[in-house]
Amino acid sequence: MKLLRIFPYLFILLILVTWMPAETLTARKENFERETTHAFYRNRINDLALPIDTRITYIDSLISEVQDNERLSLMIRRADILAEGCRYGEAYRQYDAVLQELPKDSLRLRLLIQLKLSTNAFYASRYRDALRNAIDLLRTKKPDTLLWLDIDANNILAAMDHYRGKDDRLDIYFRHMDDCLARLEKSNASREMVKKARSRVITSRAVSESDLHKAFNLYMKAKSMETDSARIDGLNNNIGFVHFRLREYEKARYYFETVLRSHRPGTARMCAVLNYIQSYINEKNGEGADSAVKKYMHVLRELDGTPMEWERHKMMFDVHYLNGRKLEGIPYLEMAIQLLDSLHSPDNELMYTDASNEVSELMVETKYGSQLLSSHNKTTIIMILGGALLLTVGATWFFHRKAHRKASEADVIASRLNETLSRHREEHEEIDQSLQMRGQELSSLKLRNEMLRNTLDSIVADVNRLDIPRRDLVKRVKETVRNLSGAENTFNPRSITLENVNQTFFDKLYTTHPDLTNAERDMCAYVLMGLQPKEIAALTNRSVKTVNCIRYNMRKKLGISSSESTEAYLRMISSGSSSTETPDIAKDS
Repeated sequence: MKLLRIFPYLFILLILVTWMPAETLTARKENFERETTHAFYRNRINDLALPIDTRITYIDSLISEVQDNERLSLMIRRADILAEGCRYGEAYRQYDAVLQELPKDSLRLRLLIQLKLSTNAFYASRYRDALRNAIDLLRTKKPDTLLWLDIDANNILAAMDHYRGKDDRLDIYFRHMDDCLARLEKSNASREMVKKARSRVITSRAVSESDLHKAFNLYMKAKSMETDSARIDGLNNNIGFVHFRLREYEKARYYFETVLRSHRPGTARMCAVLNYIQSYINEKNGEGADSAVKKYMHVLRELDGTPMEWERHKMMFDVHYLNGRKLEGIPYLEMAIQLLDSLHSPDNELMYTDASNEVSELMVETKYGSQLLSSHNKTTIIMILGGALLLTVGATWFFHRKAHRKASEADVIASRLNETLSRHREEHEEIDQSLQMRGQELSSLKLRNEMLRNTLDSIVADVNRLDIPRRDLVKRVKETVRNLSGAENTFNPRSITLENVNQTFFDKLYTTHPDLTNAERDMCAYVLMGLQPKEIAALTNRSVKTVNCIRYNMRKKLGISSSESTEAYLRMISSGSSSTETPDIAKDS
């Protein structure tokens, strides 16, 4: 009976024990499924290969399931994706919605969102909003704001073009920018930060400067302060565009080429391509424009399949449209019409309308306008031009690759030939040096033999004169042998050869003083070698008196005064100076 009484309590306890773990397990399962779904959504949102609309759908689904800070973070991400897809109007509205929900104490995040508001307003052609947000940003009291928010100076340029300089907000903008720079200089910011900020201010001044020469100087000054490579590319683009507006197209192309050689992807590089091609168009150089389009087609193709593909189509449209207008080329006009449809975007309706109006005006101006406007021929023309464009791109790629391969092979062959030529040249120089040394040794031996032969001839002549007393004959022979021994000791074959004197010296000496005898020319060479009269007498088998006599006659014919040095005068002739110049040197000893 007791067991039956407690049975209901045991049954209730059993139900509680079995029900509570089931509820916990269900909650854990739901949390796991929700986290898995959220992770999947985030992966799809960050997948750049997906279309923009698909990524936006996933992020909208995720926003509806989260709250508070995570929701704000996803809203910012949604605006970033819209900006990446060049849908600047939608991005501007999304950033504005984020700004309305941000807490007032999140100052740095609010400034960042306001910066993005300004940038997207500029690209969406909302110039007043862009300028207003830029001014609001500069009104902040944080000294480092100017550096990290990095306001695009193009906002100022667009505002000036739009309002023709009548809007006083530009003055307000520059006043706040100067004030922000002053606060930054008074703060504890590093020298690099201040220098970078000053470069931004100078760039903004240059963009708004109507005097092109002053703008050029400001751009160059800003470039000298800049360290960021991407901004240097932008400044080079601006400098090139100043030359472009001054119609100095060669100088403009130099700066555009500098940007293109950097190989850094970005809008600056694309603008450099367009400006480079337009410089040829403005010169009415159709061949140069065609060559530039083919040369830099691979740069424009970098935007294919990217969020910036619309900008690429707009650039190509500008190229073909300007070619058609400036060069009156119908093929370019047809290409512009073909690319016109690719410019159509709900977020860029204004630019698409402008492009359509430009094409319509150009078609009316040309004699082919009625034919091109015909709806019957338009589809056919577009198909033909599309096929021709594909064929041209394929052929350009094929021939470019073929030319690149041939150029590589030619470089390898040229490198091998240069190595062989260098090796042969070194061997030739070694052989020349060896021959020169052997020639000097041979000349020394020849001079020595001549000296010995002259001495022996003198001995034989003395012996033949038998009428001379024996004592005198023996005395003369001994003196000759002693002189010969002294000459042997003095003789140094390493340097005392006439070949040591450059042949050019003899040519110059003969040209300036053709009246010299052979003995006097040899005397000039010995003096140039720095030999004393006693050494010359031993080498030539002459007496010192005879050597001095030849030397005197030589100086007289050379026109050297007693206050001038013979050796210095001869060195002046050897070095190629004019014979009429008188060296300022000491007298001979």
